[in-house]
Amino acid sequence: MIARTWIWIGGAALFAGGLADLIGLPAAWMLGPMLASIFLTMRKGLYVTVPPWLWSASLGVIGMAVSSSFTPEAFALLAQSWLPVVAAVAVVLGLSLVSGTILARISNLDRTTALLGSIPGVASAMVAMSDELHADARLVAFIQYVRVILVIVLASLLARIIMGPADAMRADTSHVLVGIGWQQYIITIVPTAIGIWIGVRVGIPAGALIGPVVIGAGLGVAGIEHGIWPPGVLPLANAVIGISVGLRFDTVALRQIGRAAIPVLACIVGLIMACAGVGLALAYAMRIDWLSAYLATMPGGLDAVTIAALDTGAQTPIVLLVHLLRLFVMVSIGPLLVRRMTQSPAAAPKT
Repeated sequence: MIARTWIWIGGAALFAGGLADLIGLPAAWMLGPMLASIFLTMRKGLYVTVPPWLWSASLGVIGMAVSSSFTPEAFALLAQSWLPVVAAVAVVLGLSLVSGTILARISNLDRTTALLGSIPGVASAMVAMSDELHADARLVAFIQYVRVILVIVLASLLARIIMGPADAMRADTSHVLVGIGWQQYIITIVPTAIGIWIGVRVGIPAGALIGPVVIGAGLGVAGIEHGIWPPGVLPLANAVIGISVGLRFDTVALRQIGRAAIPVLACIVGLIMACAGVGLALAYAMRIDWLSAYLATMPGGLDAVTIAALDTGAQTPIVLLVHLLRLFVMVSIGPLLVRRMTQSPAAAPKT
């Protein structure tokens, strides 16, 4: 029964990913499988999850691929513009807390759930914190992943409008197909495995992604070519991430949040628009293109935004570095802020 379920999911994901890629959507191999998984979950009532080892491996593949874009010039640009980057991170955190507070006031959600759902970090980390902070993990997941979907869809549309046809936007990966030996693949695979192990072992959020990124960045600084995967590996990793996100949506959670759907969507859209304004200011301050600044300040998950940046031809190192800084801030002080803000009568769960 489980094998048949995965055949359905895998077939639908491959079809949707191929169709999205044919249409020319950026992040096609994540967005297509994500939407296919949501559709199957709603229609078939699937109750399966992606195995943790496969999730970690997929994050590691993406992290190492992204790290190949790190150059000393990117670090130099960030060092020169550290003030606007720190300011952008602080403003996005403030906007997310304001959005969560407004959502709690205009919906039937308690404040803790609304705040955790509104904080942009690693969505899985926010969901994991829900039990400790007495929030509804399913509703937190719903808000987090609806926002991720909207961020990716908007990034895809804006990339088409701003930067032209998708074929011109995508990173040049043609070198992957020719002139690459197994030695080059080993230089990529071994550091990726080490980075995944360290990241998971340390226990940091999205450690399977951040570990390979850090090791890959070190290889890049040392001038060692890396991050080159055999054809099909990177799209498959993107598809696994999309499937995992899509399978988190279930009818029970949707029924519970039905009455709050409009306020949730309104607050998500408002937060995205406000962060887009922050991105515009960041683009002006750092003298970078607006799409890269938009992705850097978007309130989406690190993994999803990273995939979108990699596939749209945005300045991936800048996007990733800003999100890593924001991730550190959100995960380190976000729960403390939520706990402080919910120590009041207004934070009591609503009936």
